[in-house]
Amino acid sequence: MKKIIFIILLVSFTNLISQTRLEKGVLSSGGNKTTDGNHIIRSTIGQSFIGITSDGNNTKSLGFWYSIDRGINDTVATAVVTLPKVESETGIDIDVPLMLVNSRQFAGATHKWTATIRFNSTILYPIDGMPDCGLNEDCSIRISGEFSDSTGVLYNLRFKTKLGAVLSTDLVIEDFQWTENIVTVTNNGFFQLKGVCEVDGVYRLIYRSVEAGITNTFPNPAMTTINIDYQLRESGNNKMEIVDTKGEVVASYNDLSTESGLFSTTKSVSDIPSGVYYIVLTTPNEIFTKKIAIQK
Repeated sequence: MKKIIFIILLVSFTNLISQTRLEKGVLSSGGNKTTDGNHIIRSTIGQSFIGITSDGNNTKSLGFWYSIDRGINDTVATAVVTLPKVESETGIDIDVPLMLVNSRQFAGATHKWTATIRFNSTILYPIDGMPDCGLNEDCSIRISGEFSDSTGVLYNLRFKTKLGAVLSTDLVIEDFQWTENIVTVTNNGFFQLKGVCEVDGVYRLIYRSVEAGITNTFPNPAMTTINIDYQLRESGNNKMEIVDTKGEVVASYNDLSTESGLFSTTKSVSDIPSGVYYIVLTTPNEIFTKKIAIQK
């Protein structure tokens, strides 16, 4: 009789762990109740049951030192959506990419999304079919699209920069939703207007008699190296960096010329992953940026 009961118990337990829906906890020799909603075990489970279970998609550890649901969350789709930090002088058409910079359980299917982006429209004027902000200084626009890759540009926000009521504005992702149940983290961006000064509370353009900045980059996209042409209008220490869309520095170069003039330099990008980046040239009194792409 005891042998029959043990066989029934063992069969029930085998069915139970194959469901991958056990309550979170540790199966111990204390005789605790364990259930998945359909089956209940009221018995002592010895150390011989410590091991691995699998439902065909995910492997899970089972036993005294393991949680039965470890790995179940690996099936949940997640995404990180980011707007970058951007600088520009006035009167320039700029791209501000809304990017999927990280994801899990995402690629292989098309996912539709909608987003609301907020910014100060006195220095950023939407162009190329983007909704007009009218007279609203604090403007929110609604955009949408669909995407199937694991990372990349979801949408290119197009603006013309203006001399407005402020010198900078946050680029806020007020809302981002997928049509499917995808857990999403958003990172806001920032825009800074360059070549402007404040005089008695009024913002004015700064006249530059000599051009300066990053004049050209090639090839773009780059694979292993990138050639950068730049012009300096002042003498002093200069620094060049490659920054990702989250504002993190991935490469830094301090071997630039300390004199004014036109220069060219070649930098290695072989250790930088594929993606969209910004070259940032910092001089004693100015900062210049230029968008590049790296593709392996």
